[in-house]
Amino acid sequence: MPLRELDLLIIQIRTGLTWTRVARVSRYEARRERGKAHARKAYDGAVKLLEKTFLRQSEAASIRSNLMNLRTELRRLGEDV
Repeated sequence: MPLRELDLLIIQIRTGLTWTRVARVSRYEARRERGKAHARKAYDGAVKLLEKTFLRQSEAASIRSNLMNLRTELRRLGEDV
């Protein structure tokens, strides 16, 4: 069964949030930078997918809220999003 765009959005956002946590708690600069880069890539992918995905109102509210959480975490890590 193929994944729907909604499923892909959820996966992208959760992956990005996971990478922001890795970047935030890591003691090693290289790991922090790598985590931040992966989180940014997940954010950019989710934004791009969101632009071409039709969501019901209930889905859209949840997705946008989680995407804003990811954006906030990226900003805390110094990303310009």
